[in-house]
Amino acid sequence: MDKTGQKYRIGIFPEEKDVSHFRRYARKGFSFVEYKLNLSDIDSIIASLRGRKSGCEAAILLHYGESGSNEEEIIKSISNVYSLLYDFADQFIIDISHQNFDYADDIIDTLVGIRLCYDTYKPLLVHIPEGISEDYVDDILKSCRMSGIDGVITQNFKIALEKVGSRYPVYAELQYANPEIVSKALINGADAVLVHSYKPGCHFTKKCLKACVELSKKKI
Repeated sequence: MDKTGQKYRIGIFPEEKDVSHFRRYARKGFSFVEYKLNLSDIDSIIASLRGRKSGCEAAILLHYGESGSNEEEIIKSISNVYSLLYDFADQFIIDISHQNFDYADDIIDTLVGIRLCYDTYKPLLVHIPEGISEDYVDDILKSCRMSGIDGVITQNFKIALEKVGSRYPVYAELQYANPEIVSKALINGADAVLVHSYKPGCHFTKKCLKACVELSKKKI
């Protein structure tokens, strides 16, 4: 349940990276918006995050896009962004890519340690990429459990739910979604859904929530 009391949480990962458009998604009824930001102008990003009004949550994807960097450079870069934006976002998502997978434990432990320095608590989630072996997935889930991570995001959410149980939330990542797909994911155990794209049209989130209610009645 999100801070507005909404039982079913639906988030959006928009193609556009302009945080100033945040209110657009709030008006459309999304619970949170995930942003993978271009950090070349950190001041404008902070200004946009600071100036947003109440509504859906801002989730910042912590990633490292440059190749050929060592572990120290990757962890330092991600940690700096995390520290700079901590006071202005609602939650953060650690992008465990193939590039930094070998450093996943250290990245998670470092960010959890940084969070302890703040008075406010901001959820940390981990994005599990596609195409990694089940053993690697198990390693990531174990690290999340041991470190106090607040949830994972994955396309293979059903498998994650089986492995995680009720230890922490599992978000279903959907590349393309319609109300039927979203409602099935939520009713089948996903704590939230992150949509990359959806069928154009008005009232998408309302249709999803209505489909959830109808599907839940059929399962009773």
